[in-house]
Amino acid sequence: FEEENTEVILLNADSEEILNKGELIEELDIKTHNASIIAYSAQIKSDPTYTVKIIELGAKFILNHPFVAEEVVAVVNKAFNFALKKRTYLDKIQGEQEARVLESKTYTIFSTKGGVGRTLFSVNLAIAIKKVTGLKVAVIDLNLQFGDVAIMMNIKPKRTLVDLIKEITQAGSTEIDMETFMSYYIEHESGVNVLSAPIRPEESELVHPEHIEAILKKSSEYFHYIVIDTPNYLSETMLNALIPSDKIIILLTMELPTIKNGKLMLELLQKLNIPKEKLVIIMNRFNPKAQYSIKDIEEMLECQIAAKIESEGLTVIPSVENGEPFMMSKPDSLISKKFTELAQIITGFQVTEEKAADKDKKDKKGKKEEKKK
Repeated sequence: FEEENTEVILLNADSEEILNKGELIEELDIKTHNASIIAYSAQIKSDPTYTVKIIELGAKFILNHPFVAEEVVAVVNKAFNFALKKRTYLDKIQGEQEARVLESKTYTIFSTKGGVGRTLFSVNLAIAIKKVTGLKVAVIDLNLQFGDVAIMMNIKPKRTLVDLIKEITQAGSTEIDMETFMSYYIEHESGVNVLSAPIRPEESELVHPEHIEAILKKSSEYFHYIVIDTPNYLSETMLNALIPSDKIIILLTMELPTIKNGKLMLELLQKLNIPKEKLVIIMNRFNPKAQYSIKDIEEMLECQIAAKIESEGLTVIPSVENGEPFMMSKPDSLISKKFTELAQIITGFQVTEEKAADKDKKDKKGKKEEKKK
């Protein structure tokens, strides 16, 4: 039979081979996962336990033997309709999974000045997206010389992006299997996966634009959302991350040099023909008493600011010092709620407070159970 197109299988359950080798039905069930298995036997009427045994072996429907025409027609129709429903359901699930992979989104966090909170922002945005969507989320640290994503998440990587590049170079990006590829990511307790920057600054010299292109392409086959942390300078390697991104999140603070450099960055992106709708400008460490108002800054930039994130030192500073993202340590803080809102805006997902609270309870319960084990 053609395994993929089989809808109904009729088996003689009086056969010694089937009874003594239950794996035969199991094998058929696996190979023809869309099909319904009907087992028929002459012993069903005389021995009720026989039916139980057949069902335990994997048959979905039972027929008495010798056959009664009406009964056969009824059972076969029922089995056929069940198989069609199962096929439709499996095709739907597969289609949704493929669609999610095809709709993989990449968000690159960039600023033209150091010390504005890029890494802190990247890490907590990734966790917020994970909490909001429940889908597969990654953080890739492309601050190749002095990346801090791992330390911000209290992760000690044994293998980094450079080690992955060596693997890709040896095997070829199209040849490396997903299991091997994913072994270079580290799963954080939040559920976010992290690809760490090189441990030593000089290793950054081993990273070339084509490597970044290959890593991002392969990552998009697995993750629904990819957040990229970057350094505060542009290079060909960084442009390979920026240009194809679905969103470029430009992080500013309210100091004049940062605003000036932000404007230069926007002009450069315009020259690279990057559409304005890809750009998301975030005002970090927003201070309403600053010299320039948001309206003033928007006029300077000739661009709208999408969101303002107020300073919250009592939450942020311990988060940085302890290597514990505030989305995990202080989920109810104002800044965590702001990041949740931002994740909802960027992804288009909406989570009610009630659902979020239920999810947090489940997450905490799961962690407690893991610790007990």
